[in-house]
Amino acid sequence: MKRTLFILATATCLSTVAFAAPDGFDGQAPKVPTFAQNQAERQLSDVIKNAYDDEIVTVRGRLTKQLNKDLYEFVSVDNNKIAVELDDDMPWTHIAKDQLILITGEVDRKANNIKIDVKQATPITK
Repeated sequence: MKRTLFILATATCLSTVAFAAPDGFDGQAPKVPTFAQNQAERQLSDVIKNAYDDEIVTVRGRLTKQLNKDLYEFVSVDNNKIAVELDDDMPWTHIAKDQLILITGEVDRKANNIKIDVKQATPITK
């Protein structure tokens, strides 16, 4: 009985983790988003140069590469690059690798490093 419960609990945890990552990095098709954006869009070059720590920003671009578990390379429409963090406690299955998206997140600026902790991501369809 305990063994069965352990197997079921483990399978549930593993399936939850598998569904949290953005699509395209594992070959699956994207799903429909469940939220909307309100933040004014900015150029990534401006964010990199001028955004302050903990500032909320919105930029347009694509996730092009997974850097580690929840860190991805984001390339903007003006061809600038920044690391973005997609926390695994949020469902990101509605976005896919190389898909044009609009992200809203909090700037995390350290001495020689900047990244965006993504709070929302919306696919752009045109």
